[in-house]
Amino acid sequence: MKVLQELGIKVRGRAPQYGGALAIKDGQIHRLPSGAVSLMRTSLLSMRGKLELGRLLSGFMKIKSNDYNYISWQEWVETHAAQDDVRELLLALGRLWTYAGDAELQSAGAVLHQGQLGLEANVLYLWINQLENA
Repeated sequence: MKVLQELGIKVRGRAPQYGGALAIKDGQIHRLPSGAVSLMRTSLLSMRGKLELGRLLSGFMKIKSNDYNYISWQEWVETHAAQDDVRELLLALGRLWTYAGDAELQSAGAVLHQGQLGLEANVLYLWINQLENA
């Protein structure tokens, strides 16, 4: 947003609504957790997975993402998540946060930073009016 403003590009947009998001796993539809209550209620994760993800997310904003710039997102997930269902969810979130599909090629630092930005200030889906900016 800062760069677009510096370039004099006017943007409009809105933040997405997270409540009620769904995930499909093994052909079944599950609620995607968006907070502590929905984390405990989701059928997407096992009880161990719920506890592990809760622990990971409780310290997520304190992670120094630059410390992980030189390892892959795949490696970060494998070293920080023991439960398979948590690994699967983290890999999916990495794709969502970065719009990139290969966790072996993604910098863990970049994925963590994008995830933190999204959780801290949300994201904004933009509409750019070409005529306004011409």
